[in-house]
Amino acid sequence: LALQEGLRECVTRGVQGVLVEVDSAALVSLVNSSALGGWAHCNMLRRIRRLLRQVVGTVTHIFREANMVADRLAAMQGWPSTVFESVRQLPRDVRGCLAMDAREFPSIRLVPG
Repeated sequence: LALQEGLRECVTRGVQGVLVEVDSAALVSLVNSSALGGWAHCNMLRRIRRLLRQVVGTVTHIFREANMVADRLAAMQGWPSTVFESVRQLPRDVRGCLAMDAREFPSIRLVPG
């Protein structure tokens, strides 16, 4: 699960005060509750909660369409476990989305049809 891997990376690098925006409202609800979910997921939920405490993190819901940076990164084929050390290492289109997000420019997604 990307959330768990991202939090592990934050712990490894000593990153604190993390705000994680996830496009799954169900996942946010599970992580923020004391529920353990189904037996297949209970250990993962425990690990995620432990990692969140370590990084003093918060998980919130964001609509996928509102987070173009994550959307572009998720769409990258062949780079599933790449860790970018700096903004300069990000692909150009992702850097553009990040710049627009930093300026609070609204995301617009055009759907052909």
